[in-house]
Amino acid sequence: MVSELRRSYSTAGFVCPEVRESGTRIGFKVIDLMSGYEGWLAISIDKLGSCRGPRIGKYCVLENEVERVMARTRASLPTASIIAIDEIGPMELNIKSSKEVIDLAISMDKPGIFVVHYRLASEIASRLKGSGVSYKLYMVDPVNRDKLYNEILSLALRIVSEYKQI
Repeated sequence: MVSELRRSYSTAGFVCPEVRESGTRIGFKVIDLMSGYEGWLAISIDKLGSCRGPRIGKYCVLENEVERVMARTRASLPTASIIAIDEIGPMELNIKSSKEVIDLAISMDKPGIFVVHYRLASEIASRLKGSGVSYKLYMVDPVNRDKLYNEILSLALRIVSEYKQI
């Protein structure tokens, strides 16, 4: 969905894809959407051998790398037509720099698509409601994922188009 948005609009935010080796998840990258700059969000302690930074579950967070990516994301938010973050999860909210960017993105008067971990849906919905922005919450699961993709993308493209005309 983010790649579709980026074809037509300046898109800021970040994504956190999982990284696998031989079919096993070893960690997560964090990638700034505007610049493409990336770093490690977290690597499994099994892969690293030891953890010098914060630990979340079986992962060691690489705060310095996250901070470098978040500095670029923070700088790109004001110039974007739309903000996209995938994902707002427990790990992202436990890292100071990414939590600050998430809070800033939610508070901005810009269209956004935020993929939120299901356990945090109520908390993020409350933050959005408190910021005064209108939002629509979808619960995506393996059964409805394909159907909702086009619906959410169409809505996002329409909102960005209307927003840019204001």
